[in-house]
This record gives sequence, structure tokens and C-alpha cells, in this order.
Amino acid sequence: MLAADLEYAKSMSISRGQKYGVVFDKTNETYRVVDESGTTVSHPVKKGFSYVVNFRSDTRLGQVDLVDAAFDGVAAVSFDYLGSPYRGSAGTIPLNSGVVTLGAAGVTRTVQVEPVTGFISISN
Repeated sequence: MLAADLEYAKSMSISRGQKYGVVFDKTNETYRVVDESGTTVSHPVKKGFSYVVNFRSDTRLGQVDLVDAAFDGVAAVSFDYLGSPYRGSAGTIPLNSGVVTLGAAGVTRTVQVEPVTGFISISN
């Protein structure tokens, strides 16, 4: 789901020609999809709701913890009109390294955003 949400932000950036990103809050175990001004966008399926995912309250994610989100030391990533990743929610510095770590029942998985291409992958 997280990888799909990162892909959604990237595809919005490409299709609309402006930056969109994902901002993580490790303390509250949430993330949100934002536009280039940092405003949370509306959810495309849940009409009338903001695009915020809460690991604590979403029943599909009840056992999953947001362990870490690090995009060159910042807990946010954005994409430009080509799908290239940048550090921060409205970043101007190209991304060198971007990883989100999720954990559940002693197992961790990482979602990685590749520099330059913005390719998103999931690994153990």
C-alpha cells in the first residue's frame, strides 16, 4: 500500500506537471500525500477525506509499525514532472537515498525510492 501511495504521488507529479510528495510522521505513525505547497490532497477513492494513512487507526495496518522514513535525513520525499525524487515535500535537492522501513511481528520490510529514476521497490 505504501509503495502504491508513493507511485500515486509520482504519477500525479508527472500527469499534472507539478511536485507532489509524501510526508511521514514517525511519532504518530502516519503519512500523507501533499501537493507542492505542502497541502494534503484529497483522497481519490474516499471522497471528502484527506489523503492521510494512519498505521494506528487503519484496521488493515493494525499490526504494522512505521519504523523509519529517511530521505537524505528528511522524513519526506517529492517528485518532479519527470518522476525524479527530491528530498523534502517540496524539495529542490535531488534525492540520494530514500528508504521507509516498516515492521510487524519482528519482521521488517523496506520500501526504497531510487535516486534519479524514482523507481520504487520493496525488499526484506
